[in-house]
Amino acid sequence: LAEIMRLGIALGAKPATLAGLAGIGDLVATCTSPYSRNRSFGKRLGLGGTMQAALDATGGHVAEGVTSCQSVLALASSYDVEMPL
Repeated sequence: LAEIMRLGIALGAKPATLAGLAGIGDLVATCTSPYSRNRSFGKRLGLGGTMQAALDATGGHVAEGVTSCQSVLALASSYDVEMPL
């Protein structure tokens, strides 16, 4: 949550927006839904699977979090926002 808040605020978001349905609400829905491709991907990694095995297990569906990580890190770097996770 800290990384989301830091980057959002650096980009001009209001903290209240990030703490509401548009921020934490979306994050909770993505993290808790058994149908979430991002959750399934992360669970496979958390259980010790490799990145490639987790990608292969998606059956060709896109886990958006995987493809957006590099862009988010580049954006954070350009705004000098620390993103340790």
